[in-house]
Amino acid sequence: MSPIGRRHKAGVDRTAAVLFRGVGDAAIVRVQSSIVLGERSEPEPDVALLRPRDDFYADADETPEDVLLVVEVADSSEVYDRRTKAPLYARHGIP
Repeated sequence: MSPIGRRHKAGVDRTAAVLFRGVGDAAIVRVQSSIVLGERSEPEPDVALLRPRDDFYADADETPEDVLLVVEVADSSEVYDRRTKAPLYARHGIP
């Protein structure tokens, strides 16, 4: 996998900043961290919004039902994100 470029990092940071300000305590903003979709499926969206939990998921993995939104920032991975990751998220009911 190639290193993450400046434009990609900036896009992720901007997206996360907007979401942090917008959601406050109404959701957990997770940045470039895996989400558990099944026993053999843990994609790493650039940004994800999760239902809030007091333990911030320290005591249990999130389920697809806990994921409110995923955001993929694509400067070089658009084809993979659209053809592979988007259908994967859709199969699990994740917007």
